[in-house]
Amino acid sequence: GIDVSRFSCHNKRRGKEIISIGRFTEQKAIDKLIVAMDGLKDYNLSIIGLGPLEKDIRALCKTRKNCKFLGYKTQEEIPKYLCNSRFTVMPSLFEGLPISMLEAMSCGVIPITTAVGDIPSLIKEGINGFFLKNNSSDEIIKTVRNAEKSNIAKISINAERVIREEYTWKNVCKKFLKTWKIEN
Repeated sequence: GIDVSRFSCHNKRRGKEIISIGRFTEQKAIDKLIVAMDGLKDYNLSIIGLGPLEKDIRALCKTRKNCKFLGYKTQEEIPKYLCNSRFTVMPSLFEGLPISMLEAMSCGVIPITTAVGDIPSLIKEGINGFFLKNNSSDEIIKTVRNAEKSNIAKISINAERVIREEYTWKNVCKKFLKTWKIEN
């Protein structure tokens, strides 16, 4: 579940900002996103997280003017970064259903992600997010460019709506109780 009161934005006007939040491991393929920023010079990328590849991620980001390495941020700090972001890009090799993506969507940030794990059960192409055909840097660039041609204001609203309708703590608890057939 998501604390939608914490992960909420009043700012509906967003700049050309991309955000990536997660653990710095090979699985997340953040390096491919950073390299993609060479073809997305009109965007800025903010990277939040920590992990074993931090040194490599920091070095890749440092060589690009449109990449900001922010390191670890608390749950209280993250919403202010999300509220300025248009897209969250997750070129992961595998996932479950990433909490960072749900939190971003709760703030109206549009996900661009690989179709792995449980992500396809939530994202509807062009409705509340976009899928990468693969996780290459070229595909990231192409998908961002295609996404920006869409009605991103409506897609942002749809991303937020699906979280507020299905992934609040209250709704997740109800589903859990129903699954376990526990009466309220």
